[in-house]
Amino acid sequence: MSAAIRLRDVFLSAVTVAVFATAGLTVHAQNKLSAAEVSSGWLALFDGSSGYGWDSSSGWGFGDQMLTSTMSSDRHIVTALPFGDFVLNFEYRLNATPSGAAVRIRAPHASDPADSGYRIPLGDTKPEWPAGSIVMRSKNTRPSPPLNAWHAVSIEANGGRIVVSIDGQQTAETTDESAKAGYIHFESTRGARLDLRNVYLKPLNTSSIFNGTDLSGWKSVPYSPKTGNGVGHEFAKMFGGGNGKPHTANWSVRGGAIHGESGPGSLESNNSYDDFVLQLSGGADFEEKKKDAFPVIYLRNEAGSTATGYPVGLGSKIGQIHGLAQPRRPIAGQGSMPQTVVAGGHVLGIYVNGVLETLYTDTRPEGATTKIGAKIKAGPLSIDMSDDVKSIDVHSVVIESIPHTFGGVVRAVSAAPPPTPTASAAASATPAQQSAALAAQTAQIAAALGAPTPQARQQVAEKMSQALKTSDPNEQMQLYDQVVRIDPSNAAAVQGYKEAAAKVAAQQQQTQQQETQAQQQVVSESDRDKQVAASLAEAQSSFLGGNIKGADAALHVAERLAPSNPLVGDLRSRINAALSLRHRLFFLGTSAGILALLGGGGLFWRARRQVRFPVLHVVNGLDQGRVYPVDRDVVRIGGIAQDGGQKNDIVIRDVEHMVSRFHCEVVKKDGNFFLVDTNSSNGTSVNGVAALPTKLVPLRKGSKIDLGGSTVLQFDFEKKKKA
Repeated sequence: MSAAIRLRDVFLSAVTVAVFATAGLTVHAQNKLSAAEVSSGWLALFDGSSGYGWDSSSGWGFGDQMLTSTMSSDRHIVTALPFGDFVLNFEYRLNATPSGAAVRIRAPHASDPADSGYRIPLGDTKPEWPAGSIVMRSKNTRPSPPLNAWHAVSIEANGGRIVVSIDGQQTAETTDESAKAGYIHFESTRGARLDLRNVYLKPLNTSSIFNGTDLSGWKSVPYSPKTGNGVGHEFAKMFGGGNGKPHTANWSVRGGAIHGESGPGSLESNNSYDDFVLQLSGGADFEEKKKDAFPVIYLRNEAGSTATGYPVGLGSKIGQIHGLAQPRRPIAGQGSMPQTVVAGGHVLGIYVNGVLETLYTDTRPEGATTKIGAKIKAGPLSIDMSDDVKSIDVHSVVIESIPHTFGGVVRAVSAAPPPTPTASAAASATPAQQSAALAAQTAQIAAALGAPTPQARQQVAEKMSQALKTSDPNEQMQLYDQVVRIDPSNAAAVQGYKEAAAKVAAQQQQTQQQETQAQQQVVSESDRDKQVAASLAEAQSSFLGGNIKGADAALHVAERLAPSNPLVGDLRSRINAALSLRHRLFFLGTSAGILALLGGGGLFWRARRQVRFPVLHVVNGLDQGRVYPVDRDVVRIGGIAQDGGQKNDIVIRDVEHMVSRFHCEVVKKDGNFFLVDTNSSNGTSVNGVAALPTKLVPLRKGSKIDLGGSTVLQFDFEKKKKA
């Protein structure tokens, strides 16, 4: 490496430090935010090691603390979450020019239309819009950033004003209202590699909806117990029960925080929100051992109701969407930690300490509550105070509403875009200097390629012949690409590459269509299964609550969708028996009939209490809190759903891959239950004692089954049968 290049790299590193310090970011470990940056609201869009939080085509790498595109074809990557007003900072490096590398902001999630959102080139493909410009709006007149060096970019999108700076120098500015919100895209074209790192974003124009002194802008919503119908609830009322009254929790302001206690009840905001960026911090005092103790703030909640929106955890439950999504990795409870929730349509993301930990896409059809479907419409924020939580404290609540429309076509203006004003005339590059820089870059490429020698011409002929013989368009692309690198003026190779690329694109489109059709079929079957499960759950709940008519009506849905389901048939026989008994008892008008009714009802409830259904509780693992029924003589447990003809009844999610594909079985024999390890790789233990492969190990109420040290199940009996 020459001394000039080393000196240039030192200079650019110093510029990067100065730029990020000016933008309010501390220069430190790559892709890591400081505590001060986290507290001021910065978010890390790239974690340095994965594509979590991004949607991309193939061809992007995530090693060496960089987000890198390959050079073999055009590449595109987009954030999974939308943003409105923000400051976006990142560093980039290009290795070749001309390059179509660019960043697009406030664009739709799909890459089309190409002119939707604001495009800021990072390379020089079109002379009329060089690197650092805002295409169609503001042209950069400064010299192009050198290749093979890191450059710091800062983009401020604040309402209609957009300002772009590279290495601390403003390159473009515009005021425009074409696009007000959307996603962030990075693009790279074939033949050039784009490296990205330290991709940070800070939401702007967030407003506090809690003033720290009183509860202005909020209102208390009482908890109203559900009232039931049917014989069971009528009996309860006869003996003094079943008359639940609404209960209001105590809400106040303590130490500058919203404080709730003496639940149940909730506190909801006066305003409603649908798509937004919400930043808050909060904690809760509750017993972790209690199953139903879960402090939450509900998003898009139904006004005046409790527990209808998306339940986002607080305190030690931070990062969880209760019953719907878990963080990608465990989060140690450290009291009140800052979290940012981004909601855009069907997608929700939760940042904890500035890092994206939970990304959830709700693919369900819309429903009245998130227990039965997706909730997209606007609704208030609702801090829930359940009776299992002692107290809740929320210290700050700031929010930015994101406009509903993502993207917007940025059309050309009638007049030519004016040059961007610069701070100093001496610092501006003259046209002659720009031409000299472009000529130097062109000369650099020409020197690297060189004129075709006889040996090179022979290689071209061989590769052209191979490309014509093969029928694989991917191989043709590689061969034509090699020819163009040897002889850039070879028009036949350029045309052949375009035709092969078109074939590859057609194949990819066909494959994508097939995958989409298959996915739609899976989703359709999944929706049917969900409807059957919801109908069964509602029917069973109504039946056990004494609402026989409600159970009968709810079961009709499951019977229509899954008439051969054994659970549906079993519940139908029990409902029919109860209806028959009810009809006979209805005509008993004498005192003897009343006594018979009471006696029959007592026997009915006693028999129901004695029926016990075996279940497996997940007490430790990714699916903690989930309950699986043991509803057949052999229940198979493993890490995959199916392999060939073998199927598992219970699929355990395990990021550490400690659970084998077909790990173990729970077997019912002579009315007793046993566990059998099916030669698992990491072993199974019952109450701490290792289970020998293929040997029956007795299971009793409360027995704990450890699967490879990553997931723990508890065998138990419940009165209500699990769907």
